[in-house]
Amino acid sequence: MKNKSLFIVVFVSGVILGINAQPSPPNNQASKWSETEETIRGKMAMLQDRWNHLPPPDSVDALSKQIEAQVGIENILITYRQSQQSKWGPFLPSAATGIVGFMGFVATLLTWYLTKRTQGPALNG
Repeated sequence: MKNKSLFIVVFVSGVILGINAQPSPPNNQASKWSETEETIRGKMAMLQDRWNHLPPPDSVDALSKQIEAQVGIENILITYRQSQQSKWGPFLPSAATGIVGFMGFVATLLTWYLTKRTQGPALNG
């Protein structure tokens, strides 16, 4: 019994050390905006309304500039969403390591239980 409890203690210690030793990528990028997505969408909608009220472009060059500006607005919104999603990125390696360690722990206990169960009760003579 002492060997089994020692094995479990060593296994759990290894899992805990593995979780803590997993490096996470640094996230030192400070946000340029403290606004929410709704605020940014409102600002972009105001800019779009201004362009809609401009007279029709008289040349292909002016039309191409308007289209490039609209694509720029979409790129800003996409970049904002990506920066919001990257908040949880540094925790994924640690979480994945913890889940795999827990699965290994459960598999070890299950194997130990099934081995004990298949051996049956010990006969003493």
